[in-house]
Amino acid sequence: MAQLPLTMPAQPGPKDLGWIQAPSNKQARAWLARWPDWPGPWRGLNIWGQPASGKTLLGQIFARQTGAVWLDSLPAASRPPPSAVPLILDNLADSPAWDEEEVLHLINDSAAAGGGLLLLSERPVAGMGWKLPDLVSRLRSFAAEEIAAPDDAFLKALLDKHFVARQCLVPGSVLDYIISRMPRSHQAAALLAAEIDARSLARGKPVTIALVRGLFEQQEKFDFNL
Repeated sequence: MAQLPLTMPAQPGPKDLGWIQAPSNKQARAWLARWPDWPGPWRGLNIWGQPASGKTLLGQIFARQTGAVWLDSLPAASRPPPSAVPLILDNLADSPAWDEEEVLHLINDSAAAGGGLLLLSERPVAGMGWKLPDLVSRLRSFAAEEIAAPDDAFLKALLDKHFVARQCLVPGSVLDYIISRMPRSHQAAALLAAEIDARSLARGKPVTIALVRGLFEQQEKFDFNL
């Protein structure tokens, strides 16, 4: 049976940091408050977790806090000049978007200039399939903190945040119903909020348990992209 793609989640505005503190992300957030007292010779931190778990939001908070420079790729011969300004490497992975030689030299340059690096990734960077031994050694020396899977209280707050961003009023009882049946992931919360809002608008009806039940009855048709 063909899968029905869910509506894409709304994108936050430039001023919408909207951080939600929870046991699953508390330690990751606390690391930012410790800057510049990060351990190791490279003064580096790897925050990792599932998609849509708030890693980019933490990067935005860190950039506002420190003036850090944002990088979402590093092809060959593209690294910025050495600087004491911290760097954020968003969605770092052992992929063609990140040239290993460039990443290695970037770490060395940053350390020599008295800077620092915040690495954001879906998996621990120290365990990725890097080929350069020196790069592996440096990444293994970075501090690392996972943003864990969300608990029910966090999921409820996250769903509410997504619905509020869409100006969609959802009663607490409906939020509880959604949480009891949804996958335990940040990305699922964003996708479900988008689809439920779209269905409510298309039918001209408020969000109710009956409307949400109809979505979950078709759950096997949907690709949550998890």
